[in-house]
Amino acid sequence: PPSESTFADNTTHRCVRICPAGYWAENTTQACVPNCWSYSASNISYADNLTNFCVAQCPFDYFGTNTSHKCVKTCP
Repeated sequence: PPSESTFADNTTHRCVRICPAGYWAENTTQACVPNCWSYSASNISYADNLTNFCVAQCPFDYFGTNTSHKCVKTCP
């Protein structure tokens, strides 16, 4: 994602480049969200803890879980 993007942070009521801990930047709504799957337009979105973004595909060597919708190193 472009570094110029900002996201609505409802915890501080500010526009931020990096969402606070426990939140992920969601590109569809341009907001910091507590979980990626509820806010994704496609509902196929995973929380990437490396970038703190909601992603459609997890990074190399990480896998998206269908239960927690997070990118994990090993599948549950």
